[in-house]
Amino acid sequence: MEMKIPRSLMVALGLFTAWMHTLQAELDVNMSMSDLLKKDAAWCGSEDGVMAAARILRFQYREGGWPKDINYLKEYTPHEVVELLKEKVEHGGATIDNKATWGHILFLAKVYQGFPHPEILDSLNRGIEYLLLAQYGNGGWPQFYPYARDYAVHITYNDGAMIGVMTVMKKIADGDPEFAFVGEDMRERAIDSYQRGLDCILQTQVVVDGKKTVWCAQHHRSKLRPVKARSYELPSLSGMESVSILRFLMEIDNPSPEIRDAIESAMRWFKESAITGYKLVETPDPDAPDGFDRRLVKGEGGPTLWARFYDIKTNRPMYVGRNGKKEWDYNEIEQERRTGYSYLGTWPQSLFDKYYPEWKARLSGESAQAGNQ
Repeated sequence: MEMKIPRSLMVALGLFTAWMHTLQAELDVNMSMSDLLKKDAAWCGSEDGVMAAARILRFQYREGGWPKDINYLKEYTPHEVVELLKEKVEHGGATIDNKATWGHILFLAKVYQGFPHPEILDSLNRGIEYLLLAQYGNGGWPQFYPYARDYAVHITYNDGAMIGVMTVMKKIADGDPEFAFVGEDMRERAIDSYQRGLDCILQTQVVVDGKKTVWCAQHHRSKLRPVKARSYELPSLSGMESVSILRFLMEIDNPSPEIRDAIESAMRWFKESAITGYKLVETPDPDAPDGFDRRLVKGEGGPTLWARFYDIKTNRPMYVGRNGKKEWDYNEIEQERRTGYSYLGTWPQSLFDKYYPEWKARLSGESAQAGNQ
């Protein structure tokens, strides 16, 4: 496939050159997108923030999205940038996976507030346009666009992909000051996109025996049913990805009865699906690839656990190795997967400890305020 040099490349390199001599020794090139998204407005508007933005612009494709799994902040020659972009196209190109594209947009929006350069504005508008075009009519987003293949064509909640995009659309729809640059036409399209995204979230909540549960990590692009991804990621109820979906829904002001029901139903499922009386124990194993082994053993004192995958029909925690075979005993999957993948975790605990009580309190306050009017 022929790869054209991104339109932003030379402009971005121009910005890079302008700041290179003053920032080369200061910018931490090992920062991830997660690190950048934690930076405050002051840092994003600083010379370091502008340098980070300039280096990020180099990797934006012509269609407006970014690839994943690149050290965006590292120094590259123009030739190296183009070769990396070509290589990533062979694996799908632009994506919303691993905080790509939507993460870049959130970061660049902060930078633009403190450094309103027209090329950053152009990049932001093209990035948002990419997200709008990538959305399915039913409101979901595929993992890759426009070169998606295999399971990447399906609606992807895995690793917070769709919820990250919805965060961008919500900020635009809510009139967040960081997105004041968005024109009226694009804002109207983003509001529509956000509403369709919400509808998709509600429609993909899995119903078992007439009861709403949670979500799968990915859902069919048109039928909306749970589908598999990699060999060890079978259709299931997700104890991990569903957490970010709930946190997003809990942030919505004046939630509809449908949204409230979705939240309450999922929280009941989490409560019923908790795993207690067991704990994960790690022991040294010099013969193992990672130098240790991890097993699930009976014992008190461990935290409440949830499985990443639950069988849809039985709601039993299931553990799937690279062979694609379901195991009901965590210790039966191969050691490489036990230590190299998160099958069990405490992800929903934050919902019970913080987000759900805060959401309930906010709803009570809103109800009381409405009653006093």
